[in-house]
Amino acid sequence: MLHTMSETVIVAALKRGNLRRAVELILDTYQDEVYGYCASLVGSAESGGVYQQVLVTALEELPTFNGVVSIRAWLYGVARRVVLRFQQEGKASPEPVPSGPTGGEDLPGLRPTDVELESCFSGLDSVPRELLQLTLWHGLLLSEAAYITGRSLPEARRLAAEGLSALSGDLQRQRGAPS
Repeated sequence: MLHTMSETVIVAALKRGNLRRAVELILDTYQDEVYGYCASLVGSAESGGVYQQVLVTALEELPTFNGVVSIRAWLYGVARRVVLRFQQEGKASPEPVPSGPTGGEDLPGLRPTDVELESCFSGLDSVPRELLQLTLWHGLLLSEAAYITGRSLPEARRLAAEGLSALSGDLQRQRGAPS
C-alpha cells in the first residue's frame, strides 16, 4: 500500500514539474531497497559508489519517465543498467548474487541463509535466477521483472517457471527426497 500511495504522489509531482519533490519522495521510499539491490549485485565494498551512480543516472533520466512501469520498477531498471555497465567496465568483478533478501526481511517458509537453498539458487542459470530474485526477494511483479531484464512477459513467465522447477528439483535432490 505504501508503494502505491508513494507512486501516485511521485507521478503527480512529476506531472506538475516538481522534480525536486519527486526526487525526495523517490529517495524516501526506495533508497534502502535499491541500495540493497546494488549491494547484492556488486558486493558491499562497491555498493556505495554504484548506488551514487544510480542516483545520478536516475536524476538525469527522470524527466523521460513515461509511466510504462512503476517508478519502483523503473528505478530497479536504472540500477540494473548501472550495475551492468560498472561490471562491464571491469570496475568490479561480478560476485555471486546472494539468494536471500536484502534489508533483513524474511520469506515465509524459506530460510534464505540455508546452505542448501543458497547452493541450489546459485546453480540456476543467470536469467531465471535474476527473475526470481526480483520477484521473490524484492517483491516486484513478474511483469516488472520482465521489463527490468528486457524480456517479454511470456518469456519471463517461462524462464521463471523453469527456474522454480530447477530450484525445487535441486532442493529435493540435496535433501534426498524423490523428485
